[in-house]
Amino acid sequence: MDGPLRLIRDGFGHLSQAPRGLRVWTMVCVLLCAAFLPYWRTGPGDAGSWFAPLAVDSGYLHRQAPYVDFHAIVEAGYRLRTGEDPYGAVEETQGTPYATPFRYFPVNLLWLALPLGFVPLPLGAHVWVLAGLLLLGVNFLASVALAPERTGLLAFLWFVWFPLIPEWHLGQFNLLTGTLLFWTALAVLLGWRQRWAVLWALAAWLKLFPLALVPWLWRAGWRRPVVAALAVLLAVTGLWVGLREESAFTEQFFARDLEAGLLARTHQPYAGAQGLGAGVNATLWKARGLSFGMQAEPDGEPMRPDPVFLVSVLVLLAWAAAAVWVSRPGFAWRSFGPLVLLWLGWFLIVRDCWEHHTLFLQPLLILLVLAGLSGRVALAAWLFLGAPSLWWLWQRSGYQGNLMAETVGLLYFWQRPAGFVLLLWAAWHLPLALPGKAKQNARTEETE
Repeated sequence: MDGPLRLIRDGFGHLSQAPRGLRVWTMVCVLLCAAFLPYWRTGPGDAGSWFAPLAVDSGYLHRQAPYVDFHAIVEAGYRLRTGEDPYGAVEETQGTPYATPFRYFPVNLLWLALPLGFVPLPLGAHVWVLAGLLLLGVNFLASVALAPERTGLLAFLWFVWFPLIPEWHLGQFNLLTGTLLFWTALAVLLGWRQRWAVLWALAAWLKLFPLALVPWLWRAGWRRPVVAALAVLLAVTGLWVGLREESAFTEQFFARDLEAGLLARTHQPYAGAQGLGAGVNATLWKARGLSFGMQAEPDGEPMRPDPVFLVSVLVLLAWAAAAVWVSRPGFAWRSFGPLVLLWLGWFLIVRDCWEHHTLFLQPLLILLVLAGLSGRVALAAWLFLGAPSLWWLWQRSGYQGNLMAETVGLLYFWQRPAGFVLLLWAAWHLPLALPGKAKQNARTEETE
């Protein structure tokens, strides 16, 4: 652990020696982040924070079922331990008061769900939320060690990231996934040993989109750990399907997650989804003169061919072609552009990208800052990706039926996609490297 520990220790040293004003600014950012936690009541029976209404899923869903997604993991672990199907319906839960369906690959039952299934509630949910705050602190110190001159900007980008609000209120696992990817990128860029590929493996088992980074890891020489991680994923999945034929995993994964979640189709725009597919759907919906409050086609018949579906297919094909192009053996990876292109795939081609999913992009933005991204561009990217969404203004403007509400609603769906474009544009202008001095200080494992 000398490599990560060295970064954390150096970051703490830089922070302790920083000017007083900078340390005060960092503390202000930390305190604001702490105010995001779901412990500051806004009314009777409300388990949320002062900032909960800024996001649709924390401002609404958590009032019905706080920590519901964390309960999904706990419920799956409990069912595995008691012989029940972890992928079964959750109308009647066994070990939690309520939960969402377990939507992770079977390998996550072993390293994640089973241990958490022993944790009593509600203590486990509180520990998970507070552990997220600790993860942010660790990530921040590591980034300070690499770029101490940008401590103020790093504190703001790490701690004042408003999608953390729904993440913590619902007990999500996006911050964990983003943290694993952040340390994976550091391990590759700083030349640490390949054993740190286990971080990427855990991220890829949690969420499928890190699999898009395989060409980058392969180019970096991490071929054996990549093959091992993929082999474990396929082997455990195959064993589960073979030994538990009655499990609902196959039907859930192929029928709902892949078929319904990959390619968008024309549907009534709904608050929460903020990926590229949602933006295209909302734009075409408004282009036909329809209100966001309209729940069905005027004539009762779906359009054929579906323009949203056609655009989704074109975007998928374009991204796949670009991913193949930058993954060619002869392609020179001189900038962060190819990495960002692969990293952004989830947000470009998947229909259901919710606000808390932008936590996957927070570490990516930090990496660009460490590589020299200007403060102005970083703050502009934060405005699109990490600032409060327009949901609060949208619902207070009436949500539907008037010019202001319909305009703000359309802007709401394009707020995050604009950040995707900005990240991709900025990445092609940054060399694929971290500061040389920090690199020399951090590569401690070479002396082992």
